[in-house]
Amino acid sequence: MGELGLPAPIRELAAKTWDTIVVGAGHNGLACAAYLARADQRVLVIESRTRVGGACTIEEPFPGVRMSPCAYLAGLLHPLVVDELDLPRRGFNWTPAVNGLFVPFLDGSSIQLWDDDDRCEAEVRRLAPGDVAGWRAMSDVIRRLRDALRPTGTGDLWIGEAPTPAQIEVRLSADNEALSVLFDWSMAEYVEHYLRDERLQIAYLGQGVIGTNASPFDPGTASIRFHHASGRLGGIPGMWGYVRGGMGMADLVILMAQHFGGMWGYVRGGMGMVSFYFCDAALESGATVVSVCRFRKFCPAKEWSSNAASASPQEPSSPTPPVCGVGLP
Repeated sequence: MGELGLPAPIRELAAKTWDTIVVGAGHNGLACAAYLARADQRVLVIESRTRVGGACTIEEPFPGVRMSPCAYLAGLLHPLVVDELDLPRRGFNWTPAVNGLFVPFLDGSSIQLWDDDDRCEAEVRRLAPGDVAGWRAMSDVIRRLRDALRPTGTGDLWIGEAPTPAQIEVRLSADNEALSVLFDWSMAEYVEHYLRDERLQIAYLGQGVIGTNASPFDPGTASIRFHHASGRLGGIPGMWGYVRGGMGMADLVILMAQHFGGMWGYVRGGMGMVSFYFCDAALESGATVVSVCRFRKFCPAKEWSSNAASASPQEPSSPTPPVCGVGLP
């Protein structure tokens, strides 16, 4: 499942001339490799683990039981990337995660925060009828942010160079609520601004600390709520989805694309996740992906010598990954 080996001895790989070297074969590194190779760059991707994918991978903890141990949903994968790297052809298939989040409370009540406005509003009305109007306003500010900063078609500020604060402020005009969500509010301030029922506030607090080492009371965490609702997977605003086969399949597909293009790289154990699809695209585009190869350092040309090409040329079966030093022009 996304396991690679060395297509050639480390010394031979290190002696080649590369335009770009990507350290780490996670889904971002593999996607970058695919685009760079499509631009006629000679690309080498180095991964220290046996399996590509980084946090977007698949494991088999029990025979026949495969699971995504880290990333478990796709949501911010841009439709442009899906189209340009032709991920559906490689096997990328997903199901909308409309079930959202179930939150039980100590008093025995609970709420299902559906990723469907009508169903979620019905749940809010059942739990906290006085907060329906506030919940609508809270959802609307996220919609305004998404439509202003990440509209469908052209104009998505997440494509190309990172936008400046001034560019963002121009898009948001005088929408002070949206500016507060994006730049200032903690997640606690965000929910307290719109909601009165403490249970409903608590249910949403966690949406501001996903993937962070932060508290929902820390300034700026409200922007994380927007970030995770800013995608348009499948053209559906804010949607997330379960990837058929698990999140690692996306990387394997990118890897297969490179492999079918006649470049180096091979996969053991089948396929099943998002990172694997990216790996397929990278290989098909002409990149070289190697695993079980620990990166040590970049060496300026004046320090480069044949002795630096490989400090430890072990084979992939060795318990200690080979070490690769790479020369720079």
